[in-house]
Amino acid sequence: MLIDNNLLDNIDEFLIYKYDYLKIGDILKNRFNKRVTYIEDLDKHNITCNVTKHFVDNKLIDTFKTLYNLNVPNKISNDINILFDLRSNSRVWLNQTIIIKNIIYQLKQRYGDYNINFYISGFYNHLKSPDHNYNTDKEVTQQNAIFNEIQRVFDFKIYNLINKTLPEIVNVLLDVDLVIGNSGSGAMFMSAAIFNKHVIAFTNTKLIEPFNSQRDSFENKVSNTYYLHKSYIVDDENGNFFIRPYILLDEAFSTINNKILDTKIYNS
Repeated sequence: MLIDNNLLDNIDEFLIYKYDYLKIGDILKNRFNKRVTYIEDLDKHNITCNVTKHFVDNKLIDTFKTLYNLNVPNKISNDINILFDLRSNSRVWLNQTIIIKNIIYQLKQRYGDYNINFYISGFYNHLKSPDHNYNTDKEVTQQNAIFNEIQRVFDFKIYNLINKTLPEIVNVLLDVDLVIGNSGSGAMFMSAAIFNKHVIAFTNTKLIEPFNSQRDSFENKVSNTYYLHKSYIVDDENGNFFIRPYILLDEAFSTINNKILDTKIYNS
């Protein structure tokens, strides 16, 4: 909004609290020559905030793409790129390993005439403020263990995006055709909101509708995102969940056949 309304020159200093997930501090310093300070403890600073809910229009998304050099024309190729997004700290998809392995196997068999690639993302790294000592080792280790269990059953490379920075993941998303994963994560949000990619999303039954209702906050209505119906999801007592077998595979087949293949070059 500051850029769109030509207000950036009125700001002398930007304060960034704790995490700079998208490294906006680097852009402000290097491209706009702004002073940036990372702060750890809000109690040590006199800060007044006016927080409002904001409607994300297409112009704002275009500004974001320009800032991060994401205005790249779509390439026509025979690549089909599928990204699975893991979550391990809450709202965990409990049977994700066996289902992801089955989907990869089935898609590789079905679309052998295309160059089909698979990516797995999860926890994303971030720029920490100078005094912050947040330990990410446990979550990264858990997710890498899931990745390794999936990779070891295949003789082709699966690309590991776990513990990459969000800007690194966003650049990969430019070429991703379909994202399958847990609602609310960085990769899922960017895929749907910024690129309006084809997304199959899910979470526990209590939060499916609240996540789905967030469409109205975006001008594009994240129109290519499909939320699994809660009848296909079984919660446990901790807010984690199982997904019933085969529904995700069927949805992946349907999305690829009806919405993605027409944009690809077929190698007969």
